[in-house]
Amino acid sequence: MASPTDLRGARIVDDASASSESPLRDDTAEFIRELRARAEDGGSANEISKTTASAFDFALPVTVTRAPGRLDFMGGIADYSGSLVLQMPIAEACHVAAQTRAAPRGRATLTVVSPIPGSRDGSHDRAETFTCAMDDLLSLTYDAAREWFARDQKTRWAAYVAGTALVLAKEKGARFDDRSVAMFVRSSVPEGKGVSSSAAVEVASMRALAVLANVPFDGDEGGAELAALCQLCENAVAGAPCGVMDQMTASLGRESRLLALLCSNNAVLGHVRMPRGCRLWGIDSGVRHSNDGESDYGRVRCAAFMFREHLRRTWPEKKIAHLATSPDPRWLEVMLLNGALPRRLSGENFLAMYPEGHGDDVTSIDPRVTYDVATCGSHPVTEHKRVTLIRDWLEEVADDDAVSELVMTQVGDYMYQSHESYGACGLGSDATDALVRLCRERGRDRGVFGAKITGGGKGGVACVLTADTDDAASAVAEVCEEYGGKPAVFVGSSP
Repeated sequence: MASPTDLRGARIVDDASASSESPLRDDTAEFIRELRARAEDGGSANEISKTTASAFDFALPVTVTRAPGRLDFMGGIADYSGSLVLQMPIAEACHVAAQTRAAPRGRATLTVVSPIPGSRDGSHDRAETFTCAMDDLLSLTYDAAREWFARDQKTRWAAYVAGTALVLAKEKGARFDDRSVAMFVRSSVPEGKGVSSSAAVEVASMRALAVLANVPFDGDEGGAELAALCQLCENAVAGAPCGVMDQMTASLGRESRLLALLCSNNAVLGHVRMPRGCRLWGIDSGVRHSNDGESDYGRVRCAAFMFREHLRRTWPEKKIAHLATSPDPRWLEVMLLNGALPRRLSGENFLAMYPEGHGDDVTSIDPRVTYDVATCGSHPVTEHKRVTLIRDWLEEVADDDAVSELVMTQVGDYMYQSHESYGACGLGSDATDALVRLCRERGRDRGVFGAKITGGGKGGVACVLTADTDDAASAVAEVCEEYGGKPAVFVGSSP
């Protein structure tokens, strides 16, 4: 059975799908096998299998969706300031199976099953199932939903799944006709590593629910609107102040291509081919990071919006809408050198000057905190310039040509600059600094041209640019060995 054309990544799995002209990916086929095995094991003592078997009716079709994580090549935290970003979808992905059934006893429920790989019942710090009444969920405001999910740390993860149902209902009028909804979620995208595990879960979940509720999305493949609604879920329901690049990559990324996204208007400017002769790697530092509003990421974002608001109020004639794309970097540098712009501002002083706030709906100014507004506000301006030049250099390489060492060196230098700028904002970490240093020590003689921290910073994954050679692969292996701890390595891509 074919899926709607505006829901890229959705499949309706039934007996006829085995002969489909579009065969399942290996990881999707494995996901379906696990789901069926859980259902067939419903009579066992395993609580996850029991819940799965009782929630799903495998005599009826099941909607299966897939969304990949992403490797942040360039752009990162500048997305919320409107920068151009370049993002690569990775091989690891989240799968969701979903189905509606007649509600038992007339009380429609939402049941989400999300097994933890390798865990035993009760041996982990989060619940593997979440159940609520659909009426209770869909009647909540966003603020009330955020508070509701935050009450129990063991089920807080459900905000990223169940929250998409609430957003679909509020923003698209989704209705499930008083039927119960069952969802089975399995993700190979690791959490807290800076490779967009939450966006993969949101996009796969919302795609599945949209199929069940017959909700179309606007635009090509529905990707941009889907991504924006998933970002709304993360901001308003989960309470994480992320930009939109993660959800856009999970929704519209293409295998082995860099999504070129201008975040000021969520415009996809193209899918940039990685030239022959180069390769991207992601090396996990082992340090978990967080993008919630109370994290360093939230503070840096808040400072950037404070800086933008000060520029807008002081020089209204410049009509600054987005930091990344509006100020001339040279003018900004002169203003800072001349002392015409503050380098630091306390929340108290800022609010005294601008009682209306900083114009960001997902972060709050703390009057007790002094913010490094110049550094955090300058980063997206210079990052946008770096990303734009890298995009142009890569696009200039002809399809059949190998990338030159000169271009690789230029791109690598900008990656190192981006990494240092993260650190200046306060989003670096000793772990990712060590990985970048080890890569730099190998250098271009070994085919290692650049490395940088990714995503929200403060740990997570380092992105590494190398030549596509055996010596460069050996150099990456040496970096991992010297770093220690057998870090996970992300290599490869998927749609």
